[in-house]
Amino acid sequence: MKMNITRDAKKQLEILKNNHQYLRLKILQFSCCSFRFTVIPDQRHEDDLEFVMEGIPFVIEKELYDLFDRFTVEYFEGGIRDGFQVMAYKRRKMR
Repeated sequence: MKMNITRDAKKQLEILKNNHQYLRLKILQFSCCSFRFTVIPDQRHEDDLEFVMEGIPFVIEKELYDLFDRFTVEYFEGGIRDGFQVMAYKRRKMR
């Protein structure tokens, strides 16, 4: 899995992690053609996969891991939507 984390997002992820062992990539909302993810502090569950990006430990449900192969995590302040924006890119099916 690949993950791009912007500098602002990394700083905020480190603050969010604080006393938690993991940060979870979680679906916040989905529609017929897109998924909206968020990042929350959490613990590892039995059906999770664990990975580390830029020194930050993440967990994700195995089912989601199998669907997506790349994420971009950004953080925005001072707008209508303060907070993390996580873009997920679906795996391409092999023919």
